[in-house]
Amino acid sequence: NGANHRMCSATTYPFNIMGGGWEKSTPRLEDLPCKGDTVLGNDVWVGERVTFLPGARVGDGAIIGAGAVVAGNIPAYAVAVGNPCKVLRKITEKDSIQYKIQYKK
Repeated sequence: NGANHRMCSATTYPFNIMGGGWEKSTPRLEDLPCKGDTVLGNDVWVGERVTFLPGARVGDGAIIGAGAVVAGNIPAYAVAVGNPCKVLRKITEKDSIQYKIQYKK
């Protein structure tokens, strides 16, 4: 959540990181929005160039497609893609059985 910026100022730019006297205007933690931790469940498949925003939660066994921007909650065993990331479908037991048959050889 380090990239959250104070929203009640004239600008959201963090001038205090530049030094030169600006550090006097460092906001208190209470002044910064906090969306919570970003949490990925077990056995989550993440495609290339996926971006997880603060507070995103992904359930166990989910698949996140390449280039997705995950801003909210993705349930367990779901296939999710896009910007913003949306659930395309759920992974079914039939999918799991087919995968095991295909790759058992």
